[in-house]
Amino acid sequence: MILPMIVTQITHHDLDGYGASTVVGQFAEVARIVHVPRYSDVGPVVETELKRLGKASAPEMIVMTDLGLEAVAVTFIRNFAALNRRRDPTARHRLVVLDHHASSVDQ
Repeated sequence: MILPMIVTQITHHDLDGYGASTVVGQFAEVARIVHVPRYSDVGPVVETELKRLGKASAPEMIVMTDLGLEAVAVTFIRNFAALNRRRDPTARHRLVVLDHHASSVDQ
């Protein structure tokens, strides 16, 4: 039996980010949307979410959109995977990354 997960979307605070929120909202019931105002804020925002997820007893889903796959985002993805490896397999979080930046192809 699959239970519904709390879904948090982390997205850029621009037209692309708001568009991504609209699209994701058509496919999932998003409980929280965290808008990142500047790309320099991505690191602190995702670190805060990672700490929160580390304390969460129930599995959650993070949908990360329009943030680019620069070094801080890639580090977050790796740390997210490491966090999940330490969790019980039935309580692992889910991560969906959607991005359209050309620079993300290299990552």
